[in-house]
Amino acid sequence: MYLDNKIITLNSLYATRLNDNFNSNVVFNFNNILSEDETFTRAYISVMNAQFPNSFYTITSNNNTCYYRYGVIDDNFNVPVGNYNATTLIAELTSYFTGVGRPFTTIIIDTDTGLLTFTAPTNFSFYLCPFNAILGFFRETTLVSFTAPNTISSVGNALTAPFPLNLLGIKQLLVKSSQLAISSFDSKSSGIGDTLACIVNGVASYGLIQYEMTNELNKNLLINPNVSQIDIRITDENDNLINFNNINWTMALCLTVERKEQPERDTPNLIPYVKSLEEPKAEAKAEAKADAKEDPVDAELKLLQS
Repeated sequence: MYLDNKIITLNSLYATRLNDNFNSNVVFNFNNILSEDETFTRAYISVMNAQFPNSFYTITSNNNTCYYRYGVIDDNFNVPVGNYNATTLIAELTSYFTGVGRPFTTIIIDTDTGLLTFTAPTNFSFYLCPFNAILGFFRETTLVSFTAPNTISSVGNALTAPFPLNLLGIKQLLVKSSQLAISSFDSKSSGIGDTLACIVNGVASYGLIQYEMTNELNKNLLINPNVSQIDIRITDENDNLINFNNINWTMALCLTVERKEQPERDTPNLIPYVKSLEEPKAEAKAEAKADAKEDPVDAELKLLQS
């Protein structure tokens, strides 16, 4: 058995972007990275390392719409996309509701429990949606199953969220690829997925998320034996494409090809690789040969010194 390892370095700067400045759905066009021949047995793929900017936001276009009722008026609005803490988010909500003439008397957070409390001059309700789950009015799971009531209403013109304010944002980056599909499973779909690596986001906003493979468990059997194009999608834990806000990322893959025997040097898909190795060797030999031709003056000096 012969193992052929190939390092594949990816930089989103040189990819074809399929979702513009989000920069999380890209394609890299290569020339015959992997092709099945008579020596081919199987191939493995692994993410050796990756570097992603934490340039995405806590409140995104996927979770920034607030649906509510104030008195007898049903309405909704979009919170500006960005990073928030409890203080800045409360200020944003206060500004909106006051600006549209539906003010809340107070919006406060209990620093011990993380629970928000709203009070108003009239009765009000919040409807089931991702943003209101962030505020703590609904469980995140109900956004998928819709098994819980879809409305929570004030009592005596006051309402305390049953769950803490959740501004953790994206907790996990999933690196996915259909061309480099492996055998993986996804709890969201309860079926087979196409995730290559799960990377924990443990850095502050605008920091660098770094990942490095630590053991062989991250080497996975590649389903597709013929690869000339690599597609990469980077999503959050809810399968939403991440918005990197035009900042580039890098990644290194290792493609391990298991062969019955070492392929001949004239194997079509190895010719460019072999040539790339032989050309530097030829140049080195030519330089060595030139150095071997001794200058006549140096030869004469050596003769005088003997």
